[in-house]
Amino acid sequence: VVNVPRARMEGWSLAYTGAAGDWSWFTSLELLDARNQANRLKLQRRADEVLIASLDHRMGAWNWGASMQLVSDRFDNAANTQRLPGFGTVDLHARYALNKDWSLALRLNNVGDKFYEPAYGYNQPGRAAYVTLNWAPKK
Repeated sequence: VVNVPRARMEGWSLAYTGAAGDWSWFTSLELLDARNQANRLKLQRRADEVLIASLDHRMGAWNWGASMQLVSDRFDNAANTQRLPGFGTVDLHARYALNKDWSLALRLNNVGDKFYEPAYGYNQPGRAAYVTLNWAPKK
């Protein structure tokens, strides 16, 4: 990573959170042009387009949902010669409230087992499942 003395970002970011009944959702869209002001090259590892969305449903003691992330291609180096491809991932999650303090959760990340690298040579894990037991005492 190269330190940049002056950078300029132009564009916009839009986010929306909502809920209706037992459903809740979140969406974020970012369209940005981030550049080094000294040479007008794009900032490394900064995607121009990023879309994040999630949808959750609560049903009694259950809460389940899905989220996705779409990231456009970007440059891995400051010279803008090594391009990293865009990627998209989908995650699934479910949580069951055992009682007021305890819950059991299951998460399945990268459902499609997508290979992607946020930086060249740093590939992310493929599909991964996690089971957690959570304790959050309430008064």
